[in-house]
Amino acid sequence: MLAESLSQTMGFASLEFETAALVLAAIRQLAEGRPVERDAVVTWTERGGGGWDVLLRLGAEVDNTGRIVAFGGLSLPATAHRFELPGRVLYTWCAVDTLLLPALVAEAALVESPCAATGSIVRLKVGPEGIEHAEPRGAVVSLLSVEGPADRLSCGPASCGPSEAIDYTELVGASGAFCGNVHFFVSREAAAGWLSSHADGTILTLEEGYKLGRQIWVDPLLRQADAGREQ
Repeated sequence: MLAESLSQTMGFASLEFETAALVLAAIRQLAEGRPVERDAVVTWTERGGGGWDVLLRLGAEVDNTGRIVAFGGLSLPATAHRFELPGRVLYTWCAVDTLLLPALVAEAALVESPCAATGSIVRLKVGPEGIEHAEPRGAVVSLLSVEGPADRLSCGPASCGPSEAIDYTELVGASGAFCGNVHFFVSREAAAGWLSSHADGTILTLEEGYKLGRQIWVDPLLRQADAGREQ
């Protein structure tokens, strides 16, 4: 049920080839520690300036000079979730992003993020193929089901549907309705309080969170981007 809800609302399976390639290019440039400029986006897609609008609709955050500084879960401005790649320190919008982004940027990351209940730091090493180290070993991650009427489940990156659809920009970002509820906890017991106050919430092991994210976001995005390059 959780996978179906997130796939319909926020998944990448139906992303157009060109849009998938655009999303991946923006994430990978941010991973280099550089903001995304409008002029660069124009060169990435046949949509020209329309590609910039697509990124904004999919939740991109811009700074006061108009450059994209956070997108697709990756952030240059600091958040609670530290995401260290070789030679640069970045951040993510939510806990599960730290599990997924190494596969998208093809680099291992060192992660530090506070337990949402105790404040103790959860430390991970996550590679492109999965979680390589976790401290504490029993750490878990929270996820939130995103529900809505069937005719409103159309504004995720899958289709960017009509104006009456769910506003995707309200879901993502470090304080978004979805991302703002995706935390690490040092144990399932520590997460009990959060779970009791979130009827639509779920607690997953780190491995479960990684596998779910691959299914909903990582593998569909890579597949669609690759298909676009082959055309």
